[in-house]
Amino acid sequence: SRPVKLSVLVLGASNLRKADTFGSSDPYVICSARGKERFRTEVVQNSLNPQWNPHPYQVELRLAQELCFEVYDKDPFRRGDLLGTVSLGRSCCESGFDGDLDLGTGNGTLHVRIIC
Repeated sequence: SRPVKLSVLVLGASNLRKADTFGSSDPYVICSARGKERFRTEVVQNSLNPQWNPHPYQVELRLAQELCFEVYDKDPFRRGDLLGTVSLGRSCCESGFDGDLDLGTGNGTLHVRIIC
């Protein structure tokens, strides 16, 4: 399959799981394809409903059949806790996408926009 250039925006999340004992989560998102990180968002402090700057990240899908989004809670002392994960298939990316993706039962949703 031919390479596809995408513009990917991670806009926000809703109803994230609370991972910290004290306060809320400090979420950020890692986007990967074929197990390789393509980009990560900045950390939003103390929020279960974070909004990220609508910065378009350029991603090229070559052999990858999907984009994977993982939401983590930033932890200063160790690797962050995984709050939820979701994948979007290549055909969906190629068609363009703008909407909320389910991060799994009880984990909330992630709002993503993809422009091909």
